[in-house]
Amino acid sequence: VSDVAAQATVVAAVSPTLYAPAAGTVTYTRNAGDAVRKGDLLATVESPGLRNEFEREQATLESLRVDLKRQEIDVGRKVLQGQQTSDMAGVAIRAAEREFARAEQAWAQKVISERDFQRARDELDEARLTHKHAVATAGLEKESLEFELQTRRLQRDRQQLLVEDLERRVGELEVKSPVDGIVGDLAVTQKASVQQDAALLTVVDLSALEIEFRVAETYAGTIAPGMASEVSFGGKTYAGEVSAISPEVRQGEVTGRVRLREVPPGLRQNQRV
Repeated sequence: VSDVAAQATVVAAVSPTLYAPAAGTVTYTRNAGDAVRKGDLLATVESPGLRNEFEREQATLESLRVDLKRQEIDVGRKVLQGQQTSDMAGVAIRAAEREFARAEQAWAQKVISERDFQRARDELDEARLTHKHAVATAGLEKESLEFELQTRRLQRDRQQLLVEDLERRVGELEVKSPVDGIVGDLAVTQKASVQQDAALLTVVDLSALEIEFRVAETYAGTIAPGMASEVSFGGKTYAGEVSAISPEVRQGEVTGRVRLREVPPGLRQNQRV
């Protein structure tokens, strides 16, 4: 059994950096070193351009909704008109059938001319043909109107997705902590103008601190993940285990990490142990 001693540094295994979701002016609500909980507001980015775009697209969405309602009413009215034309053609058929029946009886009794009888038959055929075309035209008109209505609905849905995305981006202007921990370094000054995706601050998760050590490359082959380790801090020793060992040698040293089984109180990032 052999021991390897090394100076080590406390590092945060989880220290997310938060970025500006849009160009604007940043206002910090917390200072470096403040303890925060997950979901706490850390900073606000004022972006008039993004808010104006959101309101403009929202107004466009409302306009499309109103147009869709108007289109639905117009489609309903045109469908009723087509149905009315078809029904009137059906009534004309029944009237022509009655006239043809009377003409048949009259022709059988030879009280009307053959010309009048043939005209009654032609009128019946014409009424049937008119009704057939009216039904077909009404069906095609209904399908065409439904396609137009579906196009309007797709336009509304696409605009709805655009508005929802902008609403999400506007909500992200309030930068909130993703983890419990403390506020790390502030990347810019208070009320500074930042560009989109510019770094704003970091949040250090104190519950996920690890120990980063460096040993001579001659010991690297004997160290492996899972090996027991002891961390001395504040006059006390805390148990841990090796969580990772780098396969790369830099300046004759190999870097590794130790995960503590219990994080001692008062441990800070970049502190030597």
